[in-house]
Amino acid sequence: MLLNLWRNALLLIIGSLHYMIREGDVLMVYAVSSLFLVAMRRLSSRTLIVVGAVLFLAPIANDLLLQSIADSSDATLAGIWTEPSGDIDDVDELLGLGALSGYFMRGLGLIIMGAGLYRTGFMHGDMSVKTYRTTALVGLGVGLPLAAIGVMFTAVNDFSTTVAFIGNIPNNLGTIPASLGYLSLIILWNRRADNWLKRRFRAAGRMALTNYLSQSVLGVFLLTVLLGDVEVNRAGILVFVLAVWALQLWWSEAWLARFRFGPAEWIWRVLTYRRWQALRRA
Repeated sequence: MLLNLWRNALLLIIGSLHYMIREGDVLMVYAVSSLFLVAMRRLSSRTLIVVGAVLFLAPIANDLLLQSIADSSDATLAGIWTEPSGDIDDVDELLGLGALSGYFMRGLGLIIMGAGLYRTGFMHGDMSVKTYRTTALVGLGVGLPLAAIGVMFTAVNDFSTTVAFIGNIPNNLGTIPASLGYLSLIILWNRRADNWLKRRFRAAGRMALTNYLSQSVLGVFLLTVLLGDVEVNRAGILVFVLAVWALQLWWSEAWLARFRFGPAEWIWRVLTYRRWQALRRA
């Protein structure tokens, strides 16, 4: 247990450093959530799933409250929904703190649910094909329309601050079923014969930390430093994202053909065990 806590303390440091170049880091959420997982490790799988779902859905009430505060005040939602043009006032800071707590609750809830599902064997692919097909059909059939409703509701209201928080609610309601649906599709795909694309995705997953950090580095360098004076629209961002994914699918397999771990994974492993780890393959 102490090794686990030390490992996640290091992850918290990595996330803090990452936050310095990109706001919205998720590694710190993973690291702090590990404390809750350790405390809840003796709970049953069903209890973990229920507790996780409750934690994930609880911020819906928080969104309603934050929207009410925003609508009844002169809040601009600077730093949350709009680009800050100066000092952020007390109301916006309060709303930002409330939004941050909601994001953490949702992240923690999904992590706890994931721990419960992992124990049931769902993530191992131990259940029947029919179970995964049904979960994919129902999950995506419910989750994707809810997410679409949230996007359309926000767009129809011209991304107004009056829907900044409540516009997230349909998407949040659809996140759990959609996640289960996507997970089921991945498990069904993984059961099929091995192929070149699957091997590349597998390699990218083994280098998840390196790829996560490198996405931020590439984004900041290319979009902020090199193209800082160029206006990039959403279509341009989409092209950039697809290009980065393609690059990472290529380099992950190429790197792991020569080395045992990704660069960031290797550094994390050395610091975790506090001794040198062989990197190059024999």
